[in-house]
Amino acid sequence: MPDTTDEGKIHFISPQLLKKLHYQTPISKFYASATYMSRRTEPESLDFSLGDAHEMPLPGFVEALQRWCVPQNSSWYGYKGNIPESRVTVSASLQEKRGLSILPEDIFMTNGTLVGLAIR
Repeated sequence: MPDTTDEGKIHFISPQLLKKLHYQTPISKFYASATYMSRRTEPESLDFSLGDAHEMPLPGFVEALQRWCVPQNSSWYGYKGNIPESRVTVSASLQEKRGLSILPEDIFMTNGTLVGLAIR
């Protein structure tokens, strides 16, 4: 369908793209209905919406980042996805540090907070 809103230039947008533009994603529903924006600056509130908790890292975290940021192979920095080894590690860590028993197959690794919030 033609769109002539750009100074008389004609642009064509596919019907499939138009449907997707009008679809409300889970994250857009969250932003539209949540009251967190009015509370996110309160001292007891942590804003994880963009993955930035504004807290100091746990002991050993910076050292681990420094150790593992050195590339070990050509795909070291590529998106790893939901690899089984990472899920096993997270499951073991949750059990050890928090006493939470979550099976690796119940953990889904993402490359960002927004992706995680969008998964149903």
